[in-house]
Amino acid sequence: MNAPNRPRVAPGRPYFWWILPLLGLLFLLSAPKNQAEEKSVHRPDLSKAGQAFFRSEGFAAFQDYCMLCHGRDGRGEGSAAKFLRNPPKDLTLISARRGGEFPFDEVYRIIDGREGAGHGAREMPIWGRLLSDLEPGPDREDAITREIQGLVFYLESIQQPAKE
Repeated sequence: MNAPNRPRVAPGRPYFWWILPLLGLLFLLSAPKNQAEEKSVHRPDLSKAGQAFFRSEGFAAFQDYCMLCHGRDGRGEGSAAKFLRNPPKDLTLISARRGGEFPFDEVYRIIDGREGAGHGAREMPIWGRLLSDLEPGPDREDAITREIQGLVFYLESIQQPAKE
C-alpha cells in the first residue's frame, strides 16, 4: 500500500527543497546592519520645527539643572565648578571628542543615569531619578524622557568644532 499524497523524492535527493529558503533566511539574518539604517533608541524622529521646540525646552532645562556646574555657555565654568573634585566637562566639545559625531543615545543615558552609564566618577546627579521624584502621575516616564531629550537636543545644538 502506497502512502497517500506523499511527494515523490528521487533516490539520493532527500527533501533538499526546504534547505534553499532556510539558507536564504539565515543569510538575511546574518547580514551586517547598515549603521545609517539603525534607529536611535532615545532620539525622536522630529521635523526641524519639532527639534527647535525641543531645543528651546532643553535650554530651559539646561538653565535649571546644568548651568550651575557647566556654566552659561556649557564650557564647564559654572559658579559651582570650583567646589567639585573633578571639573565639569566642556559640553560644547562632545562631538569633537567623538570624531565629529554627536552620540545622542550615549549623552541621553549619561544624563538619565539610571542605566548606570559609566563616565568616570559620578559627581553629576542622576537626573532620571531626581526628575522622577519631581514628576507626579502616570505619565512620569514620558515627561522625564521628553525633558532629557530636550536637553540632549540643546546640547547637540551648541557643539563646536575640535580645537586644533
